[in-house]
Parts: sequence; C-alpha cells; structure tokens
Amino acid sequence: MTTERQYYRVIETPVTPLLLVANAQTVLAVEFVDDSEAVLQFLQERFPGATERKSSRVLNRAETQLAEYFQGEREAFTIPIALPVAENFLARVQRALLDIPYGTTLTYAQVADQLDAEGAARAVGAGCSSNPLPILVPCHRVVPASGGFGGYRGGEDWKRYLLELESSARA
Repeated sequence: MTTERQYYRVIETPVTPLLLVANAQTVLAVEFVDDSEAVLQFLQERFPGATERKSSRVLNRAETQLAEYFQGEREAFTIPIALPVAENFLARVQRALLDIPYGTTLTYAQVADQLDAEGAARAVGAGCSSNPLPILVPCHRVVPASGGFGGYRGGEDWKRYLLELESSARA
C-alpha cells in the first residue's frame, strides 16, 4: 500500500502566518498559525507524515495566488483543492461556499435555504467552522443575520480583514 506524500509550507500574510498542506496534485489544508508550536501541533494531529517543502508546484501556486489575493489582485483561486466528496451536510455546505461571489456575503440562513435546508443555519455554521481550506473555500463570506462577523476559525481579526479586503477591492 502506497501512502501519498504530503508537504507543507508556512507563508507570511498581512494578519498571521498560514500553514499550507498539499500533496503533489492538490492543496489539502490551510491553517491559521501563530507560531511553530501551532504548526507542529496541527501537523501531528492531521498530517503526521508531512514534510516541509520549499519547492513544490502546488505550494508555489497556492502561495502566489494567496499573495495576489491579499494584494487585492485576485478574486478567484485556480489552484486544485481537495473538496469533500461525501454527501453529508457539512460537505455540501463547504462545496456551496465556493458559489458565494467575491466581495459579497450571505447569512448562515441564506446558505441553508440554498441547500434546501431551511432552519439549518447552525448546521451551516458547523460546516463553515470545519472547512479545511479557509480563504480558498470562502467561509468568511458567511455572516449572522443579526449583524456582526460571527465566528471564524482564524478569529475575528482575520474575518474582518478578509471581508474588508474584498469590499475595498470591489469599490
């Protein structure tokens, strides 16, 4: 049995570093990290065999496209990502997030309605919080109907930054 090799790289961003994990074909995960301990903990829990890679076509493309995004020069990502293939509700939510246009937001309830799951706003929130590819799969574009930013795995500073970046780039 062959195990596909996994690679990682930590990149600098305007808010905090991001950890990118990929195999030879796709980006598998994006994680918000504050320090090397957080990197090691995440890798030990989710990708114990991953090795650091300075040269990887997939990681290079991901880093370039994220840099363009943070500079307001990119609205859509074209790098291959590992989308969930399951048909459970959380996976359906994560795939639906890709349909939210750059610079716009939907409420948790609106996403639930689009999935024909009226009243499942909390379940949409669970799908957003379990998204393994934040930013690339734009869960930050989902906000509470009551206003504010709502929760975000990267924290409120990240969510505010991403929403402001997209709204100012659209202006």
